[in-house]
Amino acid sequence: MNTMIKNPHDKFFKEFFSRKTILRSLYTEYLVHLIRYRIDIDTMELFQNDSVNEQYEERLSDLVLIVQLKDSGYHILILLEHKSTRDPGVGKKLDEYIHILRQRYAKMHPEHKKEIRVIPIVIYHGLDEREIPQDTASIYDPIDNDYRYIQNFHFEVFNISTIPDHQIKGIPLLRIGLYMFKYIQRPELLNKIDDILEIFKELPGDQIQVNLDMVGRYIENAALPKIRHQVVRKIINWFNQGDRKVSKILEILQRQGIEKGIEKGIEKGIEKGKKIGKETGKLDVAQRMILKGMDTKLIQEITSLPLEKLSETREKIDSARNLFLQNMEIMEIQKTTGLSMEILEEIKRLNNR
Repeated sequence: MNTMIKNPHDKFFKEFFSRKTILRSLYTEYLVHLIRYRIDIDTMELFQNDSVNEQYEERLSDLVLIVQLKDSGYHILILLEHKSTRDPGVGKKLDEYIHILRQRYAKMHPEHKKEIRVIPIVIYHGLDEREIPQDTASIYDPIDNDYRYIQNFHFEVFNISTIPDHQIKGIPLLRIGLYMFKYIQRPELLNKIDDILEIFKELPGDQIQVNLDMVGRYIENAALPKIRHQVVRKIINWFNQGDRKVSKILEILQRQGIEKGIEKGIEKGIEKGKKIGKETGKLDVAQRMILKGMDTKLIQEITSLPLEKLSETREKIDSARNLFLQNMEIMEIQKTTGLSMEILEEIKRLNNR
């Protein structure tokens, strides 16, 4: 049974970007231009922020870094708040969360008499590419442009959505993460996944599968429904080209994608099967899965049809493909193979691509 991940964007952000190598590359390539302090990147560590006030829900999106300044030796916190959509109230939320962080840091370091400085940065990758206000003044009603009695809180914004592809840089894992965030909500992901997989070739062999699993889960839970299965299928096909064994996670994603993608087809096939037999209805579904290049054992697991029947069906489809290449008329091919006109039309269409 498929259980969708709650807040998949936030989950991927924390899971993928919480590694120090990626965070340091992110700082070196991008955040250094937003943070005005000279920090010692070798001192960068994750600040454990799991003791959030009980009145707040779990903050999956937040990554908090603690780092030492080069000039003074003081420590500062860098709060990375991920957003996949525009949130007019993000500044106010950041202000509240920073207050909690400062309280926690003070309890951990009672010897520090002054509050630690926190630099908030919103990591944004939504579809709305308009400029994001970087302070809280905009949430108040303007009264004669008098802002003396409001708390104007400033934060930085790193907008992934507006970065041109040729300016996506850094270590391979950072580039993979940025491409995923930029395209996860866009139909262009179906083509862009090819470029992302090329970057995977730069990774050491032992890093490929674990990171593909993360990307695959993210796609299955957050990409546009109409392209999810196609993108996951591309990943699996690419992975198999290297004679690697597909991981359990990718197998599950493949199965889930197939089940979702053919759900309507199964219903239609079963409805048809009420008239001509349930096995025939399942066979119609199996034929379409074969045309999509699915593995025979996986088709058997989903449809429960005998492997012998599936092998026979695959042979008929291969025969029809060859007969089309020989310019045989479709009616003659139907007589020869016994396949339905609907399936033959689809084979013809695929042959002509």
